[in-house]
Amino acid sequence: MLAALLAVLLVAPPPDHSRDYFTGLTRPHADRVVVKREGGPVILIVIDALRPDHLTPYGSKRDTSPTLQALSDEGLILTNYFVNGNWTRPSTASLVTGLPPAAHGVERDRDKLADEFVTLAELLRDVGVPTGAVVGNGNAASAFGLGRGFSFYADTVKHWRGLPSADQVVELAVPFVKKHAAEPFFLMLFFVDPHDPYHAPGPFEDMFVTDKSVPLIRTPHWELGKYTPAELERMQATYDGAVRYTDSAIGRFFTTLRELGVYDKATIIVTADHGEAFGEHGVFLHGHHLYDEIVRAPLIIRAPSMSTRGAYSHVLFQTIDLMPTVVRYLGGAVPKGLPGADIMAHLARPELVDPKRFVISEFHNFGIHRRMIRDYEHKVIYEEPADEKEFMATVHKRSLLPSVSFDGERFQYYDVANDPFEHNNVYGKRTIGKEPWIVLLDLLKSHRIHFRRGAANPIAEHLDAETYGDLKALGYIQ
Repeated sequence: MLAALLAVLLVAPPPDHSRDYFTGLTRPHADRVVVKREGGPVILIVIDALRPDHLTPYGSKRDTSPTLQALSDEGLILTNYFVNGNWTRPSTASLVTGLPPAAHGVERDRDKLADEFVTLAELLRDVGVPTGAVVGNGNAASAFGLGRGFSFYADTVKHWRGLPSADQVVELAVPFVKKHAAEPFFLMLFFVDPHDPYHAPGPFEDMFVTDKSVPLIRTPHWELGKYTPAELERMQATYDGAVRYTDSAIGRFFTTLRELGVYDKATIIVTADHGEAFGEHGVFLHGHHLYDEIVRAPLIIRAPSMSTRGAYSHVLFQTIDLMPTVVRYLGGAVPKGLPGADIMAHLARPELVDPKRFVISEFHNFGIHRRMIRDYEHKVIYEEPADEKEFMATVHKRSLLPSVSFDGERFQYYDVANDPFEHNNVYGKRTIGKEPWIVLLDLLKSHRIHFRRGAANPIAEHLDAETYGDLKALGYIQ
């Protein structure tokens, strides 16, 4: 027994390369953070397509997020948080089920969550926790089964005409907070503003633009776009303006929480469903690819009782960790067999942290089959040959996505410990011994076999007009 305990204590902590990726990061590192719940609510804020390196607390050169900066000063930021799906629907399905896309099967453009999967809201309902959500992106909406179990759920089915602004999302959330201000509750807010087409209301659109004569490309092409440095800068400046606008709306929401006496007793978690690419690897937007700018997301946690504030942790977490974490935190029972980790427990007890833990992110849509596996130092991206029939039925032209392989497997391996921005694909260039990429590739290839579902997912056959229009505006329907 003693030998086993000593073995745990002697395990080397995972390496920290946070400052290599977040070059402007100035916060101190926290080795251990104890978070204690004191009976208040949990508020989960999801911001669509939000890159952590564009946020002030992560070291952004632009002051995009003073509200989240202040929240981070009261809490903790996580620098190694990754999503399990690189677009909204599979990522949100992983958030509410605690399962990877391979298990829940919500991966294609019409996939709907099957009734067999229990959701976060259903588990909280079972222990009497009021649950609410205001969701601005139709891909995370009830039309695809993602609102199941919520006692209050506002989305594009019955609200708004066109994409809602952050202020509109907040407006619908406030009555729920007022109704349950005296009791613990769970509330999810899903903001869509940073998503393309890039825009922001009023003065926010040009807040960070230095040259207004440069044309704004509001929706770049995934792979065919060839843009000048000035055009890339204008895109990101407007994107950052949308982030700043969203941050300001969140700030007004926090003011309301304070007025209602809720803020100080609330545990607030801020994250994203995925990131966004601006040509770093010759690709744009999200979906399709699995580079870190697309699959790395922010995670900020602020609780009433924390042993350390204003710091960062580099422990590796992923989307599927959120569901079991929130359910346990609010007193619910987590189903056996879920693969996710309890974030609060791992922050409090570093000896639980596996230095060899890995995350997997997947994209299986339009006949394209890609997935990536990443640990603290290594990353492998694996692509199977695409299903040409499905590809042509949805994308229609091979030339629109020239990166897709139809006739063979493709591999990428990045030594992210020494190459944090994935500049050099060194797959196959190292041949001595059991290289890390070989181990990771074996795990990645077995992943879908392990989680494979026996039944096909239900399909959302008929979308309501508002959800259809929402998805069309976001570019998911051509």
